[in-house]
Amino acid sequence: MTASSLSRRFKRASAKNLAELTERGFSGYELVALSLDGKTFGYDQMVIDLGVTISRYKVVSGFV
Repeated sequence: MTASSLSRRFKRASAKNLAELTERGFSGYELVALSLDGKTFGYDQMVIDLGVTISRYKVVSGFV
């Protein structure tokens, strides 16, 4: 397998996983808290929104 075909496979799999993450619903979770967290990577920053369920399970609900 060539490097370019591996890259294409990775991009397709990543796009599919991202779509599943952003399109899912939260009706099955009993969220009791929301938490915003930020992380800096060099000159880039990421903000993550975490939902916390009643059983203390953390669910990523969004990011930018």
